[in-house]
Amino acid sequence: MVQTRYGTFEFKVMPFGLAGAPSTFQHLMHSTFIRELDDFVIVYRDDVLIYSRSKREHLAHLRTVFERAREHQLYLNPAKCEITNQRATYLGFVIEPGKVSPDPKKVETVRDWPEVLKDRKKQLRGFLGMVGFYRKLIPNFNKLAHPLHQLLKETSDMHWRPKHSRAVHDLKDSLVHATNLHIFDPGKPMVIKTDASQHAIGAVLEQEGQPVAFESRKLSTRDQFLPAYESELLAIVYALTKWKSFMGTKLVMVETDHATLSRMLLQKK
Repeated sequence: MVQTRYGTFEFKVMPFGLAGAPSTFQHLMHSTFIRELDDFVIVYRDDVLIYSRSKREHLAHLRTVFERAREHQLYLNPAKCEITNQRATYLGFVIEPGKVSPDPKKVETVRDWPEVLKDRKKQLRGFLGMVGFYRKLIPNFNKLAHPLHQLLKETSDMHWRPKHSRAVHDLKDSLVHATNLHIFDPGKPMVIKTDASQHAIGAVLEQEGQPVAFESRKLSTRDQFLPAYESELLAIVYALTKWKSFMGTKLVMVETDHATLSRMLLQKK
């Protein structure tokens, strides 16, 4: 509301530019579709994604969403609506039946990024921000990005070396050739594969040989001095903690190629 000497006025529609507008609008959308959220509707501001298992079910879901919009006087632009598609681009990702991949337009932007950065700190932050958005699709992201993160430290001399160009190339290549992530299926067995290096740990969650999720993180200065088998064990603990919501009480297989750790885990207590 806006109070003036001529009276008190209230906006009829959401104005642009107000700091609280995005969160207020998000609250409105969540309130509108509260009964459908996470059942067959996902909402991010004015982007509404409706997902269904069959065409008949989808038409019923569409009718429900249209009715909710009408009840709350929300207007849809037909030119911006895509109906009954098997493929949707949503928030930087392409969603298809059973799998998720990066938006090709975003991948093209990363692919065309120069491998030797002239305005280094600004361009480097931009590049890491772009590829970091897709870190869930890049195996061992933090291991690959480590030389570039080191370059951004205050103590760095910002001298560009061949290893930095290799890191940019490897990150670009990993995203350009990123494997589609498959949607998690609680009815299928789970396999976790881990990896540890001097500076980072990483893991992949698979079902029937297909990747469902990738995770990685940098090692702290203290953890970088751990023995190799402890770093491998830390990667396993990290993965199990990260994906515990998927696992519940289900049996999970962990694969590791570290011989010492394998023998240690097989020892009787």
